Amino acid sequence: MKLNRKFFAVLLAMCMMLGTVLPISAAELKAAYGEASYYDIAVTSYSRMLLFQNGVVAAADSSKQYGLIDATGKVVVPFQYAGMWALGGGMFKVSDTVDGYGGNSGIIDSTGKAVVAMGRHSIGYNNQIIEIDGEYFTTDMKPSTSDAFYGWSSDNGSDDNTPQYSFANQYDDIWEDYRGSSILHVSKDGKQGAVDTNGKVLVPLGDYEVNGMNQNGYISAYSHSSGTTQVFKNGSLVKTFDKEVATEVYYRDLAFRDGESEKVGMMDINGKVIIPANYESINGDNNGNLLTVNEGEDWSYTYGLYSYDGKVIFKDGYEQLNYLKDNKYKLYDGTHYGVTALNGTAVIPMKYVDMRLHTMDFIELYDGKNYSIVDLSNQTIVPATTERIQLFHSIPGNPLSKDLGDAMWMAASYDGYKESELPFCYKLADGSYATVYADYNTGKVTGTLANRASLPNADGIFVYQATNGLFGFGNLNGDSQPEVPDQPTPPAQNAAANPTNDSLTADGELQSPTVYKINGSNYFKIRDLAAILNGTSKQFSVGYDAALNSVTATTGEGYEKQEGDLAGAPEGGEKTAVISNDSIYIDGEKVEAEVYKIDGNNYFKLRDLGKALDFYVGWTAERGVYIETAEPYAE
Repeated sequence: MKLNRKFFAVLLAMCMMLGTVLPISAAELKAAYGEASYYDIAVTSYSRMLLFQNGVVAAADSSKQYGLIDATGKVVVPFQYAGMWALGGGMFKVSDTVDGYGGNSGIIDSTGKAVVAMGRHSIGYNNQIIEIDGEYFTTDMKPSTSDAFYGWSSDNGSDDNTPQYSFANQYDDIWEDYRGSSILHVSKDGKQGAVDTNGKVLVPLGDYEVNGMNQNGYISAYSHSSGTTQVFKNGSLVKTFDKEVATEVYYRDLAFRDGESEKVGMMDINGKVIIPANYESINGDNNGNLLTVNEGEDWSYTYGLYSYDGKVIFKDGYEQLNYLKDNKYKLYDGTHYGVTALNGTAVIPMKYVDMRLHTMDFIELYDGKNYSIVDLSNQTIVPATTERIQLFHSIPGNPLSKDLGDAMWMAASYDGYKESELPFCYKLADGSYATVYADYNTGKVTGTLANRASLPNADGIFVYQATNGLFGFGNLNGDSQPEVPDQPTPPAQNAAANPTNDSLTADGELQSPTVYKINGSNYFKIRDLAAILNGTSKQFSVGYDAALNSVTATTGEGYEKQEGDLAGAPEGGEKTAVISNDSIYIDGEKVEAEVYKIDGNNYFKLRDLGKALDFYVGWTAERGVYIETAEPYAE
């Protein structure tokens, strides 16, 4: 963690124990804490760090209204908005609804001056691009594009009808090899071929499907009509096989499909079998070996690992087999997880009932009783604790993110923070909490703080969450203890739920869910959403786990519509929505979401489910609320 000199000056000379054993060499950081009186203080979703822009940050008071404050807590823009989101460049989206949909929205700058007046606007933010009613702008409000917003690129030779290559006009279409080899695929009059970036023909146009180039320079072209494969090298035909043969950038040799069993194996250019045809598919492992795949009757898969020469590295049958780095692999045999080196040496013993990756260096283990985080040498990063280890993330109702699989990607910051650390929050033996700062580039712990805390900025300022659940500022340049109110403020248990007939479309089709508006946000039944998404790439099944008091969702599984699903606008007037004790687990992972129960049914905020299931939720005055399953979730 590279801060200023004052930061390093406050490291304690000796490690003070926080009620349990801290990681080896982890120094406790000295800090001063201000009063924890805010319902929310914004940190980035990416670095878990304070998002100061022009010296201010979005925060909410105890009434859950948002405004802008500075680092001293001075109010710069009064608390007056139901929702507020930093857009970058000192711009903030503001709304009179909690989730920013279905009401009035606008954009203000860091002084509170209106940049876009409040109205029925659609305002989104992604990839440092702001979308306003279908138009796109940079954070300094200069025109941009939808491609920049979604992170799309149209840089091949024909997508935008502007030839990138001097030979582009010779073909109907040109595209790069999606597996990453150096060839360009071309087509003309329904026939396919391949060329290099200078236009040299590597595979002449023909009635076949062209694969990528393997490591020996061979390119296969398979004809579905004749069932034969031609193999080319440097533009010349080398071999013809009377079966399906494939070349890819991660193959040294040739994959082939057995005509009778339809299984896949590997052979050399002369047809000598290297790996027998016993598999559904064979892929690369990103480490110069071959991952074999077999499919079970229940759509499950098992894996094994071979060298290019056909030597068995890991026998077939593992339910998970993932290359991490430094010749080390995560394995799951259906019962236990572990990490094993390429030479067979056990790095992390196969004895854990669950294992998750924060990054390739930080591995969370669960032995059935305690959670811990270790590095790839099995050295402790976060010591054993009875609660799930969490990344600090200040979101109302969800201050601590459990989406640990994406932790490394979240470390990239839009606010200029360039360091490579993650703030891991964990429960101590005495019931209090601490935060471990760990650098995912070096794999080392850089310090610990009492309380759940965000990453500090360059001035040593951070956000912490006190035991009362509220947020305040901390500073690494002091040594006082947190000021915590004597009585925590309990969350509201009941809320008014009003029927609404707000429209909802999914992939362009109008739907008829039962929707209630609670505290300015629309809430949906999860079964309605399952019925809407059934048959799409985002489909999921719904169940209930009585032991966990939780709704369960399994992605990829179909959903059978039930009586009462998609019944349309609710009848009757205002009803009482009660905070539900039920939680929701998606693919076995608990999702933090605000859930209300109305007439015995659980209602969820659409945007919470969109984030958890990764589909896009938008709103415009013309379309109303809409879902696009082909687009990723975006704030």
